[in-house]
Amino acid sequence: AVTITTMDTAEGLVKYDGSGTYGSLSLNNYYNVEFNNAATGDWMAGGAMDVNGTMTLTDGTFRQGGNTLNVGGTFSIANGAVFVKSTNSSALTFDNTGNLTDANGTAVDLGNVTIGGSVVRTMTTAAQFTNLTIANGSTLADGGFTVNVGGNWDNSGTGVYTGTGTVNFNGTGTQTLSSGGTGVNKDFQAVTKSNSGTLQLITSAADIDGTLTISGSTTVDLNGQALTAGTLDNAATGTLLLEGGEAVTITTMDTAEGLVKYDGAGSYGSLAAGDNYFSLEFDNAGGGDWTLDSALDVNGNLTITNGELIDGGFGITLAGNWSNAGTYTGTGTVDFNGTGTQTLSSGGTGVNKDFQAVTKSNSGMLQLITSGVDIDGTLTISGSTTVDLNGQALTAGTLDN
Repeated sequence: AVTITTMDTAEGLVKYDGSGTYGSLSLNNYYNVEFNNAATGDWMAGGAMDVNGTMTLTDGTFRQGGNTLNVGGTFSIANGAVFVKSTNSSALTFDNTGNLTDANGTAVDLGNVTIGGSVVRTMTTAAQFTNLTIANGSTLADGGFTVNVGGNWDNSGTGVYTGTGTVNFNGTGTQTLSSGGTGVNKDFQAVTKSNSGTLQLITSAADIDGTLTISGSTTVDLNGQALTAGTLDNAATGTLLLEGGEAVTITTMDTAEGLVKYDGAGSYGSLAAGDNYFSLEFDNAGGGDWTLDSALDVNGNLTITNGELIDGGFGITLAGNWSNAGTYTGTGTVDFNGTGTQTLSSGGTGVNKDFQAVTKSNSGMLQLITSGVDIDGTLTISGSTTVDLNGQALTAGTLDN
């Protein structure tokens, strides 16, 4: 049992080296503090803990418990040492300028972390956070290392984020990104959504100088916010989700894999993410409609689940399959230019399903499935290609074979 009426929190080191399990530290205020026992040392904070200087985990386990933890100086975790984050929502706050180091091969989760107090916190290794808040006037410098976030990112005030590392949103469920705006104090070098679930932009635009990577079966939802990115790298089962009215600039679009899905409820005079895609889907049961302002090229599949696609008289080139459970209208030509077998599920006939003109080009076969097809103008079968009615009805103005 240790009782110190007036603790020196201006200088000096307190070092714990016991080999037992200590359920509640009797001291809560320190200048420098170190935990170091390679055997079985296990310490838990006994209350709100404040470290004015450095906090070092050399060996053993430190548990934050259900307490707040404030660290002013460098916070370091040696390889093999264990930090156990708060058991509730209590924050780990870095309230003065210093470094953040975690030498473990896989960074331990530091929990709900706030960079606060008009300070600069510099990472010297990768780090893992549950939720990360950069408070007004404070700076997180990633040092070129990966910032892993399992929950939400909040830099909505006057905080600053700088660096050339990747911010990896590696949680499940829905994570939110509140960037606080664009420009040198708010932008990212690279952003990845990994693991599972959705990364959703809230309150402001996101500016990514390098690559936005959408991994596995994850989704990035623009949620009405603007996006600027150098490159989109979309996994085969990844989805970029947007309404259609956002300001979107992607210098290098991924047209080799992945899905871009529009789900807005308004009327949109162009496609916000451009006119070149791998797979493309429209889905809003409340009446969203999207009108092309240029020729559309889709290297994968085109799906109208709900809502309306209006071609505006522009052509659509499609290398994959067509599926329309909503509405398609227009006077342009749909050119099925893939190889192998492409399928056409028109959803029926009539003004919401018919085509002005259809072409099968390149090679392979276009096969009708599930319903008939109505072509007001010309069906063109080019070169050594085949159109297979597959038992479905066909109405066409002209056959050009």
